[in-house]
Amino acid sequence: MRVTVRGLDAQSRSLSKTWWLLAARDHGPNVPCFPAIALARRLLRGEVEVRGAMPCMGLLTVDEILAGGSGLELTTAVR
Repeated sequence: MRVTVRGLDAQSRSLSKTWWLLAARDHGPNVPCFPAIALARRLLRGEVEVRGAMPCMGLLTVDEILAGGSGLELTTAVR
């Protein structure tokens, strides 16, 4: 998976960052489940106070999401 974000830095200069997630040994099909696993874990620990329909931005961190794949051969990189 590759995600590229483009925008402007604090000095209004063009900036681009790309994040990669590589899943070895055919573990890629598991990746879409990671956010649901992370959210279920937070709910079980009582760490989500809001309920109902809402945007999900900021609800989970990348590390929390990737923890859903612990034990799988995953590699991430940013450039």
